[in-house]
Formats: sequence, C-alpha cells, structure tokens
Amino acid sequence: TVVGPLGRGLASGLTGGLVWMTQNLGVLGYGIFAGVQQLIVITGLHHIFGAIEAQLLADTGRNILNPLMSVAIIAQGGAVLGYLCRNYKDAKTKELCIPSFISVLFGITEPALFGVNLRYRYPLVCGCIGGAVGGAIVYFTNLAALGFGTTVLPGIALADPANNGYLCYIIAHAAALAAGFVLTVLVGGIYKGPKTE
Repeated sequence: TVVGPLGRGLASGLTGGLVWMTQNLGVLGYGIFAGVQQLIVITGLHHIFGAIEAQLLADTGRNILNPLMSVAIIAQGGAVLGYLCRNYKDAKTKELCIPSFISVLFGITEPALFGVNLRYRYPLVCGCIGGAVGGAIVYFTNLAALGFGTTVLPGIALADPANNGYLCYIIAHAAALAAGFVLTVLVGGIYKGPKTE
C-alpha cells in the first residue's frame, strides 16, 4: 500500500521527465535519454516505458523511444567488449563478458549491467556515454520504430523504413557500440576499478 504507489509514482515521474526531454530539448534530450536509460534499468523502474511506447504509437504511429533504448543497450554491450579487451587473459572475465554480450544482442542487459559494468564502475559510465552518442544519431537521422517490445538485433524488424531507416538503425547501433567499446578501453588504461574477485 505504500511502496507500490511510491514506486509507480517515481517510475512515472522519471519516464515522464525523460519523454519530455525528447520532445522539447532536441538532440540534447535524445542524448540524455539514451545516456541514462540503462541507469533506470538498474532500478527496475523501466517497465513503465512499454505503456508510453504504446501511447506514442497510438498517437503518432511512430515510437522514438524504442531506438533510443536500443542504442543505450548496445552501448553497454560495447562497454562489456571493451572491458573484455582490456582483460582478455583473465578466464573469469571471459566467463562473465561473453555470455553478457550475447544477451545484450537480444536486448537483455541485466547480465552485462550487474555482472560486469556496474561491478567495475567505469564500463557503466562509458556505456552511458556511448548510449548518448547513439541517441544523438537517432535524433539526426529521425529514426523511429513502428512497434515495441524488442530491441538490438531483433529490433531492426521494428525500424521505420522511411528515410533509410534500416541503414540508420545499423549506423546508430554501430556508433553506440563503438563509443562504449573505445571509451572503456581508453578509460580502463587509466582507471582499473575494483579488483576482480
């Protein structure tokens, strides 16, 4: 009776604020949304996005949130690959990173977030920056989806084909992945994070 309504109110407030930014702040709003979306996944408050996506589709026929969430996801995957690249000799790192990245390809980031990126801190931040890069590309290419519920590799089927939508989808995801990867490799050379257990 207390926690449920509070959680729902918090989720509605956060998502409402993020959607407002995408509608009113242009490329900055898109970048912020894609940059922080995976932080909301960590809290579990991201489940309300589906209702907002459905409303966007009903109102406009296009879903701008789906590609933003998708680039945020793949950027965290890029950070996982960056961490793996820096620690490829460690068997435990391979055990964590490889399955985590495969899950990311199908839109599931929890193994990557909790198993690698949040645990070692800097990959999470680098992944968020990579997501923001992808979000900016989504804005400039006017990328949107015609449905919701799936992201990353299967999500390409939902991309609006107008204005080279499929190509723009691939470019935005490749850029977000590359940004998360490169930043993690570079920052990993400076900040090692907590020791692996």
